[in-house]
Amino acid sequence: MATKKGKEKATPKSTARRGTKRVLVAEPSSTAVKPSTKRIKRIIKVDEKEKAFPAKDTARFTNRYCEQMFPILAERNYNNEYLLLLPTRIAEFVEPQIERRQWDFLQRQPRQVNLSWVVEFYSNFHLPTLQSVYVRQKQVPIIEEAIQRALDLPPAPEGLDAFQEASLKRQTYQFDWDAVLRVIALPGSRWIYGYYRSRPKRISASTLTLAARVWAQIMSHYVFSSTHESSFTADMAVLLWCILIDQPLNLPRHIRNAMGHVQIAGNLPFPALVSDLVSAAGVSYRAGDTKAVLPRDDQYVPNGKYIRPPAATTSQPTEPVEDIPSSTPQAPTTNQLLHQILERLDQQERKAKLRERRNKR
Repeated sequence: MATKKGKEKATPKSTARRGTKRVLVAEPSSTAVKPSTKRIKRIIKVDEKEKAFPAKDTARFTNRYCEQMFPILAERNYNNEYLLLLPTRIAEFVEPQIERRQWDFLQRQPRQVNLSWVVEFYSNFHLPTLQSVYVRQKQVPIIEEAIQRALDLPPAPEGLDAFQEASLKRQTYQFDWDAVLRVIALPGSRWIYGYYRSRPKRISASTLTLAARVWAQIMSHYVFSSTHESSFTADMAVLLWCILIDQPLNLPRHIRNAMGHVQIAGNLPFPALVSDLVSAAGVSYRAGDTKAVLPRDDQYVPNGKYIRPPAATTSQPTEPVEDIPSSTPQAPTTNQLLHQILERLDQQERKAKLRERRNKR
């Protein structure tokens, strides 16, 4: 049979048996991972049964499941601990809380982070109940006491903290959601509900008070890892409520729980904390490790439109009024001028702090 000029017969494709799936998983050939930049995510599931089989690279991975999770997690983004740069009007209500609770770790300066450690750490974190994680033939403790030492926190309160007590009440439908709304949100705000109307799902960032917005941004990078800025989960809302009414909190316990659910979905959180934990366990660097100084200069909180004062609402006329064209532009209102001045002051303070930090390097 003759073929047309310039064309060849297509090679037949190998047919897979019906009922089987082909899973392509790249083998981790080195310790190098991608830097902390925006990357495209892809969802690939690894069979849980792979945990029963040994890994090919036993020096780096606990089992075959962890080994196959490595290239998947290496493509995810990092949720860095952002630099805390507080304008004067915000420092007045944030710094007293930090001092009273002894949360000085929130004010740490940027430092070098080993991103290869971070990916290997979360690849081997295959069970939420683990007490230690295997990283390069070392066991890295991840108990609450280890996180407490790494963050230089005071001893946590015994038993359940305020957030956990609220969680128990939420499960039995005895929790007062309106009490949370009165503390963290502006008057007239409402919850965002999902399919189930029995309990709220989220709350819009635009409805939060200034104090709640600032603390939500801080906690999104240090406790409940999240990159959402337009709204926050109900868990975050309860955490903000506990902070603003001065209830005791066990942050190492909540950070530990957040670490244990990374393999399911989401970015890789707490890279600086993970690097500190791995370093304290005596894990050594390798030549191919990917390192970075985090956070970057453009990664700071509070930031964005969510910390601006809410716009003043004016009463609308009951009857429609015809628009009268004006040849001259309207002058900004006093409220708008105040917002512009506050924004410029905040920008100047942040730039001054960034210059001061660069000079210390």
